[in-house]
Amino acid sequence: MKRRLEHIAAVAGLLLGAVCGVHAQASDTIVANPKAVLLHRIWMVRGGTTGQDRVGEGAGGIGDIDGDSISEFAVRFGKAAQWRVYKGARPAPSTTPIWTLDSAAAAPAYPVVGDFWGTGHKAIGFGIYYPSVQFDQRFFLAIYRTETGAIADTPALIMDPNRTMTPSVIPGIHDMYAADLDGDGADELIAVVYRLFRGNVESSNAEIWIYKGGPNFQVDTPTVIVRDPEANFGDMFYAAIADLDGDHRPDLITSGAYIDFNDGKKPKGKSRIYWGEHGAPWSWNDITSYPSRTDTLGLNISSSQPTFTILDCDGDGVGDLLRSSTEGVVLFRSGAGKNIHVRSLKNDDADQRWPGRITHDHAGYISDSLRHYDAVVVYSQDMQVFNGGRGGPDLAFDAFYSAARDGLTDGNVFGQGGTLADCNGDGWDDYITANPSWFGFDQGIAIVLAGGPYIPRDSATIGVNDVAIAGVSRAISIWPNPARDEVHIAWRGDLHRMPSRFTAHDMLGRLVAEGRVESWRGEAVWQCGNRPSGIYILSIYSDDNSLLATARVIKEAA
Repeated sequence: MKRRLEHIAAVAGLLLGAVCGVHAQASDTIVANPKAVLLHRIWMVRGGTTGQDRVGEGAGGIGDIDGDSISEFAVRFGKAAQWRVYKGARPAPSTTPIWTLDSAAAAPAYPVVGDFWGTGHKAIGFGIYYPSVQFDQRFFLAIYRTETGAIADTPALIMDPNRTMTPSVIPGIHDMYAADLDGDGADELIAVVYRLFRGNVESSNAEIWIYKGGPNFQVDTPTVIVRDPEANFGDMFYAAIADLDGDHRPDLITSGAYIDFNDGKKPKGKSRIYWGEHGAPWSWNDITSYPSRTDTLGLNISSSQPTFTILDCDGDGVGDLLRSSTEGVVLFRSGAGKNIHVRSLKNDDADQRWPGRITHDHAGYISDSLRHYDAVVVYSQDMQVFNGGRGGPDLAFDAFYSAARDGLTDGNVFGQGGTLADCNGDGWDDYITANPSWFGFDQGIAIVLAGGPYIPRDSATIGVNDVAIAGVSRAISIWPNPARDEVHIAWRGDLHRMPSRFTAHDMLGRLVAEGRVESWRGEAVWQCGNRPSGIYILSIYSDDNSLLATARVIKEAA
């Protein structure tokens, strides 16, 4: 009789949702993948019961400061006007801060992290108020160096445009970034100024300030200022920098709301792109050449969130454009075969839509151990995660997070935060989210959600066996053991050689199960319920069929 084989199948959960091949899309209706999972919360801080603490007025990762390959992160406590830095650790970060900064300002709402001096060490910028001008609305940015493996006690530089620029400038800034725009190995500092007073004259023509990185990095005066040719409406102006056309040069894209005097003074959305050529970014202030293109858009200007996000959800190394609109969140994908230099950026030419959603983000490689595809995030009351792939994401979300489903008081825990490099040592990127208005009296909350497969180490009833390979502890985890119905095999997201093929043999050497799983999934499951009780040898192979590890699995009667 032909021997029956039980195949090891891909795990259900966050990592289901094909990233290889084009997704099928039947309609513009958001649905749940039948095996979508609730993201696992590994860290949390909340305000006190008396309220008004406004925990989570800002949040963001700051990278690996102390060289242990695990990322640290920071959370702003609004009532205390204080940034608190938390150390990443295995199996979860501590809730005791390792560094604090008083007189913290509300903008930007995240740490600004970059290698501004080109030393190979990140520096961290925080918005601050000087103690002597605590109630002054002027903007300051304090930049701290980390060459010693810790955040310095005092800032190396303080940005104070009112004091150092001529004429003096008081800017309105809600976004700042760091990126190496000219390829010299040092990051530039980019500030998005949506409104400003220059001297005593107010201007609502937005500006992009770029400070050149390198040994002579300074924040007294921008190296170049890119001025928007139109006055914007309110503070709805945003900008991002990424390679949008695949020429390996950074491009600048801006988006804002403007008064249309020819249409009853109604606010209209526009986007402008400055291509990374002709000596960019240092030539972007040449108004005879830039902007390269301007588009009138159907933006949803009532959103308080940034109107667009740049990510790479189809893995081609070129930026995809995700933005809010009057029709929901829309995606313009670089791999869709349309030339970004000439294609329309209006809603009707979008490659994907998430109707009924306004706010959006990307979750980095939270669901891809091979780090090819960014995951798309859209919000309503809950957070929904859509895996990327060569054909982009579809409308079936693969993971979600809801405070109520997680046993917390129901409410919106989103608004600040974003992607977070691995902060719990499992090799997978994580995600930090925060909302200072959560729960009664503005207690506020900040949460870290784990990327990759959930390994039940916190369960008192499920035993997890860890297998080391190539000197990496906990490289592969197997549970439950003993098992009755199924055996889970999960692996770190940063292994040099990733598991791909699996076999199981009984003690007589007979093959009883085999199968392959795409390595990026991070987990496989063996459905073993109809196997006899006994001991089985599980073998784990890499994609090139090299043996990575073996483990004994005890099968109990179902």
